[in-house]
Amino acid sequence: MKHFLSLAIAISLSLTSFSQKMTREFVVKNGEMIEHALPLEFKYLFPDFTPMTIIEDSGDEYHGKINVFLPSHTLRTVDDNGDTLLVADPELISRITSADKTIIPVGEKYVTLIAEYGETTLSELCTVELEYEQISDNDVYNPLEEFKTASPRIIRSAKVPVLRPAKKPSEVKMKCTYRMEYVLTQGDNIYPVKLKSFLKVFPASRSAIKDYVRTYHTYFNERESVLNLFNYCVQLQEIM
Repeated sequence: MKHFLSLAIAISLSLTSFSQKMTREFVVKNGEMIEHALPLEFKYLFPDFTPMTIIEDSGDEYHGKINVFLPSHTLRTVDDNGDTLLVADPELISRITSADKTIIPVGEKYVTLIAEYGETTLSELCTVELEYEQISDNDVYNPLEEFKTASPRIIRSAKVPVLRPAKKPSEVKMKCTYRMEYVLTQGDNIYPVKLKSFLKVFPASRSAIKDYVRTYHTYFNERESVLNLFNYCVQLQEIM
């Protein structure tokens, strides 16, 4: 019976929260770049590299076609030659904006903003978890060890590092799982959207939040429903 060993690339979120999920198996051959073998729809946050503005904490701005590489949650851009590049100094980035989207860094993830109040946001978090098939119970082979642990030097002109499996075996069966989840963020913390998380993020309004959820039958798997709850919580904060 085959089974897969999971890499802790995607953030661990409660299964009781809302999640859209799809899974695909694929094969990486010896010497092949793992991200080249990865199905296209599992690679990036957006279908195409999107014209966006990177705004740093200092106020400096950079413009380019941007996307988020989901397995490692790193920002990438393309140059005039069509080469994919890593974006430099991600720790300096405050937010990334386009005409209709805002992305913010939270911890080691990038989330897409739905609504915000101070340092608290309601957002979408998309992740891709990579797994590989364990050949035997004694197998210690990990084709993604380099991918998981590598911390390449990031400079604005650096090309994406090559991620290759080890020489053996000749091919590795892998699995990728895409998830989109509604989350609350506060500072560097990410919480799955559910009642417990709202009570944690807005502790001074616990009773009012519970009454609202009970009265208006909040559905935590519906964007409009959780957005209404978030806006209600913001109103409570403003009248305190």
